[in-house]
Amino acid sequence: MVEHSLEYRNIIHDYWTLASRPTLTESEADRLEEILHKAQSEPLLEFLLDEIDHILAHELGLLDEQFIKHQQDELRKAIDQAWCEQVLLEIRNRSKAIQKYLKGKGFYTGAIDGQIGPRTQEAIALLKKEANLKFERLEFFDVETWSIC
Repeated sequence: MVEHSLEYRNIIHDYWTLASRPTLTESEADRLEEILHKAQSEPLLEFLLDEIDHILAHELGLLDEQFIKHQQDELRKAIDQAWCEQVLLEIRNRSKAIQKYLKGKGFYTGAIDGQIGPRTQEAIALLKKEANLKFERLEFFDVETWSIC
């Protein structure tokens, strides 16, 4: 990574110089466009240019820290919501897999809906009784192999 960073030294210097200027000549604008185009296909260069943009924005007083904090809070909320939705989907899919397994074994006659209601709980109890299992929670069911672990 350091080796690649050194390869980009001249490009980074050019970018810093050009991005710092209030106006650009046509040839300078072309060089800036060339650098940005190159960065689109080279993730490390893109990262380094993003860092330069961040430093320049601080130096030029273009960042509103309060706004950034607000945006970070909003992003955190969105990520938390997306994570929760994903977890709930996985739980529902796992519950459906358990119901399907129980139905296949003849213990469950209800809908494969992912809702662990009284019928599903009763079917789990029957399975536990038949297999002489003592566990209390469902994590011992392996949805990959459709078996009790």
